[in-house]
Amino acid sequence: MAQANNVMMIVGRVGADPEMKYIDSNKVVAKFNVAVNRPTKDAEGNYITDWFPCEFWGKQAETASEYVKKGGLISVVGSGRIEKWESNGEKKSRYVVVGDNFQLLSPKNEAGHSAGSTPVASAAPKSKPAPADDFDLEDDVPPF
Repeated sequence: MAQANNVMMIVGRVGADPEMKYIDSNKVVAKFNVAVNRPTKDAEGNYITDWFPCEFWGKQAETASEYVKKGGLISVVGSGRIEKWESNGEKKSRYVVVGDNFQLLSPKNEAGHSAGSTPVASAAPKSKPAPADDFDLEDDVPPF
């Protein structure tokens, strides 16, 4: 009999800074949502966004609370779990990604820009580069 696996990977933008919860005295969980755009568009021409609730436990929760920030691009690998509960006599459920690990792909910095990006420069005119020194190319053969 084949073994079944429950593994998923999502790549998207963090919707808000992680929410930390301390359970008892020795358990901690960090929860946040990740927005993933589908490659298809709706009737208005907007990309369809799926929101995935993610949670990390223990040491990874503490690490997530320190480094995961709203707007950052993140990769999450974990397993899916369906949470079920009842509210006002109505049965409810939701899908949660229980993270095994995550990788920050382009976290937001203090100024709100992606780590790999820079703020847009003003439209000041650029100075003309100095002309290069003339040199003689006697033949088209490289010197090596």
